[in-house]
Amino acid sequence: MSRLPRFFVDEKLEAGKECRLSPGESHHAVEVLRLGENGGIVVFDGRGGRSEAMIVKADRRETRIRLGIPESEPGPAPRLGLAVAIPKGRRWQNLVEKCTELGVDRIIPLLAERSVSRGEGDASRWRRWSLEAAKQCLRCALPEISGPVELPKLLEREKKREEALFLADREGKNPSFFGDRLANAGEILFLIGPEGGFTPAEAEACRNAGAVGMRLSPHVLRIETAAAAAAITGRAFTPDAGG
Repeated sequence: MSRLPRFFVDEKLEAGKECRLSPGESHHAVEVLRLGENGGIVVFDGRGGRSEAMIVKADRRETRIRLGIPESEPGPAPRLGLAVAIPKGRRWQNLVEKCTELGVDRIIPLLAERSVSRGEGDASRWRRWSLEAAKQCLRCALPEISGPVELPKLLEREKKREEALFLADREGKNPSFFGDRLANAGEILFLIGPEGGFTPAEAEACRNAGAVGMRLSPHVLRIETAAAAAAITGRAFTPDAGG
């Protein structure tokens, strides 16, 4: 796939289909990049599909395109999720963007007893951050991003899922100890607490839910650093990290 300008289309991609770019994407194509009729672009659907396309009508409010032959970009396995406390201010946006770039499949904003932020905006705004990061890093599948979830509700919900559950813990075991478990899991979920850490009761609740402690660093990490370390660790044991 060539390095043509990339745009997001929230539609099913089918060969020969005509689609409309959103007003925001149309403005970027026509006013910023100065693309015109018969210009070539690449579109992706956020679900792993992408296609080259040709502009058939260039308009800053509604640009129309015709799709070529779609391709499917398979994501790496296992699926990788982070349930992570929300850091303050711009750091939350940085976390979402970097975890999108690093191939995280699911981001769950976590509310714990020592949490100090619920994040700026809402899940729709956070998904826009992720979308912009995906366009930059050539990723075709966007991570799922939910609204904030309290830790007890998350643990109750995750009991019903088949996944490898890890608690980011400075006193835990090295990632290499869990190599086989990471590589063979259908899904991985890391639990990352706030700056002050989970309370002892919360950490115990995580372990009772099946989480095992993993040491991501010998040092105390900020939330967004721990999230990036967890993403890199999870993908390091992924058999095929393409996509």
